[in-house]
Amino acid sequence: MGDWVAADPMPALSAADLNRMGVLETVHFGFDQDSVGTPTQQSILQTNAMWLNENPGARIIIEGHCDDRGTRRYNLDLGQRRAEASRAALVAMGIDSSRIEIVSYGEELPAVAQNNEIVEANARRFVVDGCPIDRDAPLADQIL
Repeated sequence: MGDWVAADPMPALSAADLNRMGVLETVHFGFDQDSVGTPTQQSILQTNAMWLNENPGARIIIEGHCDDRGTRRYNLDLGQRRAEASRAALVAMGIDSSRIEIVSYGEELPAVAQNNEIVEANARRFVVDGCPIDRDAPLADQIL
């Protein structure tokens, strides 16, 4: 057998790379709901927290989304509450809050540009977008 040779370091991953890889999962919410207490939601959050613990250089942006029922202002607020609840759950699971940013898009970025109950259910979500990982750079220098 030959000698072991160190591999080249992995390049930094972009947010698009992480999202294509599907390493972080989306949590869906019921109509007009902003809590993350269902077993399915908790399971997804735990999976995301495990990945974040395994990748301490990663930062995420949690996007709160809504369907198009309700006023624009109400939906922006609901999206914010969803993102905040999701961040609080991840922090309770041991993720440092400084690694998590949140934003609400309300109804502005639908998952699918159609209207029916299935589409509206998919709109009620928070999306976790990974930020670039560069293990050699300070975390403060990696803000998008």
